[in-house]
Amino acid sequence: MKIPSVLKLNLWQGVLWFGLVAVTAGIVILGMGQVASVPGIGVLTVGLLLIGIALGLRSGLWQRVAQQRSTQVNTNALIATLAVLAILTSINILAVRSSTRLDLTETQLFTLSPQTEAIVSSLENPLKVWIFEPVPNPIDQTLLNNYSRLSRYFRYEYADPQFDVAIANRFNMERIGEVHLEYEGRTQLIQTLREGSSLSEVQITNGIEKIRRDRPSIIYFLQGHGELPLEPVEGGLYEAVNHLREKGYQVETLDITAVGQVPPETTVLIIASPSRALFGGEIRAINRYLAAGGSALMLFDPETSSGLESLLAEWGVTLDGRLVIDASGAGDAVNLGPATPIVTNYGSHPITASFQNNISFYPLAQAIMLDPPEDVTATPLAITNTESWAEQNVASENLEFNPEVDEPGPLNLGVALSRPADPDLVVQRLMAIASEPEPFRLNPLTSEVDPNAPEEAPEEPATIPELEPNPESRLVVFGNATFASNGWFGQQLNGDMFLNAVKWLADEDEGLLAIRPKNLENRRIYLSLEQATLLGWLAIVIFPGLAFMAAAVIWWQRR
Repeated sequence: MKIPSVLKLNLWQGVLWFGLVAVTAGIVILGMGQVASVPGIGVLTVGLLLIGIALGLRSGLWQRVAQQRSTQVNTNALIATLAVLAILTSINILAVRSSTRLDLTETQLFTLSPQTEAIVSSLENPLKVWIFEPVPNPIDQTLLNNYSRLSRYFRYEYADPQFDVAIANRFNMERIGEVHLEYEGRTQLIQTLREGSSLSEVQITNGIEKIRRDRPSIIYFLQGHGELPLEPVEGGLYEAVNHLREKGYQVETLDITAVGQVPPETTVLIIASPSRALFGGEIRAINRYLAAGGSALMLFDPETSSGLESLLAEWGVTLDGRLVIDASGAGDAVNLGPATPIVTNYGSHPITASFQNNISFYPLAQAIMLDPPEDVTATPLAITNTESWAEQNVASENLEFNPEVDEPGPLNLGVALSRPADPDLVVQRLMAIASEPEPFRLNPLTSEVDPNAPEEAPEEPATIPELEPNPESRLVVFGNATFASNGWFGQQLNGDMFLNAVKWLADEDEGLLAIRPKNLENRRIYLSLEQATLLGWLAIVIFPGLAFMAAAVIWWQRR
């Protein structure tokens, strides 16, 4: 049998033929499609490489090169390099697929807070964030993508107001940079981005929490007995009030003597360190409100008499009155004295479930003694360490524990309590709420009313809400009010303790009680002209010059 001549080709000839075929195919592909066609360029490149290899085989170049020792060494180095690149590529592929991230920033800048995770993960209906900017910000997109990973219901979209006019009009957009939420047919402006600014996790999460509320939540602060002011003054509660309103609560003040009762639609009643005793009628009104399934947050500083001692006694709570001393020395690291207990131990309760061993401060606090009756469930919230005690003789220059008159730690600085409500009073309260045409309002702190808004049509009479199977009354008591005051509210977990207590009292989803997102810390360094000039010379001239000089000296010595 005669073998065809085409099968008798040498190796170099076979490679050459394949190369010519590939070059021809590449030219044809480029001629059929775009000039920069990727497949055509690829086939043409392969063909040229094959032709080069064939010519090298024909001339014996590759054989001579392969016999050189340097070629063997370089080949080994090339193989080792390719192996390292293969390993690094595999590691990167695994890293991308696993999507595991490690945030080493001080304030966990690139990690969503536990509260954000809880709120977004609990979404049951689509929620969309609209950003009215022509050019997306990569940092903002990273933040929004982190949100999207938490729930399939969270979506976002950038809209250019100059082209998406219909969408901009639907949201009544007034300026570029506005960020709106859309949820169940409702919209809400949460932030306006200025030049150089970025999206805020705080604003987004608070906006989501606010737009999801299906009922008004009214927080009343009792006034008229020397309580802490709600204005931005030292020792006031302005920061706490501002955070409550950002989360969608309606915050108002209440003078029971003017209306004779705690308004039935009150979600939470807050009594913040009264310096004068309440009247008997006020105490009875508060007691009746609690018995009807109400909730109250009470903050008491030492050496104050509120007149509520008898009401607290019915819940098994006694205010010790003595100043709590923390002798552990933990406050020395943050320039705080022994009269400011630092708490890292928390009770097992939804309010503190996410706190772990993080820090909260309670300046000039008193202990709370518990002896609850059978129908009251009591849980400590903030517990001091074993090196603390309740000091009887505060005037002494040397604060030392005296077992005869002082109470040893650990001590409770805050407690959460609940008990079954009176069903008859609960029904009366619900009927009173249903009969109110509009929310009961007294002394609003602020009132943002749109003068151009159309008048609403009269609503149909509200139906009485269904009675819960086991209605309960809730009470949270702290032996300190300063921890929630201006300046202290933003320290560590102080604000989280206050806000979580309000949420639990408002009977919100316990899964949403978590550590809130933190505001972005300002890390900018402001330099004078002289400092900037000095840094420029150091970075561009002096340090590089020293490096070149050192290299020149070493080179001269070796030579």
